Amino acid sequence: MKNPAISVIIIFLCTNFLLPQAELIRQPQVSFPLYVVGDSPEDGSALLFVGLDPAATDTLDSSLGEAGLPPFPPAGTAFDARFILPIDNFNEQYYSSLGDFRHADFPYTGEALYRLAYQTGSSSSKIIIKWDWPNTITGRLQDIITGSLIDYHMAGKDSFVIDNPAGFPRLNLTVSYNNVAAPELKADLFFFEQASAISFGLDPSASGDIDIGLGEENAAFYRPIPDTPSYDFRFLLPNDNFSGTISSFRDFRNGTASFVGQVEYRLRFQSNTDSLVLLYNLPSNININLQDLSGGSAINIFLSGYGAQTIYDPSTIQQLKMFVNYGPSGVKKESGIVPKNMELSQNYPNPFNPSTKIKFSVKNLSLVKLQVFDILGKEAALLVNEQLTAGNYSIDFNASGLPSGTYIYQMTVDGFRISKKMVLIK
Repeated sequence: MKNPAISVIIIFLCTNFLLPQAELIRQPQVSFPLYVVGDSPEDGSALLFVGLDPAATDTLDSSLGEAGLPPFPPAGTAFDARFILPIDNFNEQYYSSLGDFRHADFPYTGEALYRLAYQTGSSSSKIIIKWDWPNTITGRLQDIITGSLIDYHMAGKDSFVIDNPAGFPRLNLTVSYNNVAAPELKADLFFFEQASAISFGLDPSASGDIDIGLGEENAAFYRPIPDTPSYDFRFLLPNDNFSGTISSFRDFRNGTASFVGQVEYRLRFQSNTDSLVLLYNLPSNININLQDLSGGSAINIFLSGYGAQTIYDPSTIQQLKMFVNYGPSGVKKESGIVPKNMELSQNYPNPFNPSTKIKFSVKNLSLVKLQVFDILGKEAALLVNEQLTAGNYSIDFNASGLPSGTYIYQMTVDGFRISKKMVLIK
């Protein structure tokens, strides 16, 4: 299977927290959705995921987004669907989760056995299972009694109806993976309230349309945008200039891991709370500029490295332009000699047009932030925001997109700040 060469994760939460206490959850290297719903829309639905990862185990992998669920509600009172994890031969005294990810080294060809559990609510009499998978994976649904009372082969885009879910409340799902390859470079994007991932990135096979071979899906097939304000987060694909006719929980564009340049994505979200806290943990060769649709007059945020950003009134804003800059890591370690002090050198050349070099030193393992501000104190660029070991570093700053003027560049290390001036003359 072909997977994205580059993908990135962002985590959205609807509660406040202290950033150092937050665990950044990453998605497995490979995952595919399975949609389970009752035949009455009022009953509810569940979006489940199967997948593979070198770090996965047969127990609860919370770092991959597996989350232990409470016991099933009383039969007939509420819809529910989940996976029983394979601990002790799918012993239900242990964990169940919306996702079940298994260990694999890539490229991977083989089978994995999953246990699907579900029940209808008060309004449904049937269970419907839907999927839209690439031709590199297939599945087989079987009852757990004989394996022949229900025996359905899964491929492509299809669905299966269970007419007697009370008689068959559990099914074995065997997924066959054929030459599945992991992405060359991967990070993740995770929306806690829905326990679902959204990812973006680059791959040579990407088309800009729905690329199911890269794990993209037509989100409307699985989970349409809710009519009433509730948690929802996805990408609008670039068809018809981001018109919203096609949305997906993943968005990959054509390119390779060595691509250097900027790509625009469009985020679409809503919430029934007054704020969303955006956590990010980006590779050093990727940074993001988030802007409102009016060109950044209300929201103009720079993201790199690791951090958090609050977005207020999300259901009014609903969409953000996301400009992703791909390129080689800008931070260069010039020496591993441990300096005696934290230092920030004067940029050179200065004045400059349009590029200049900034050198700095870190005396121990620290979270380092290097920002550029205009003379009014507005952030113009975020050059470094990552954890660095002790040593001497440099970074090249290209100000081709900024007007002439005096700028302040500021380094923050463990709460201590050093600032210097530089002059851009065009």
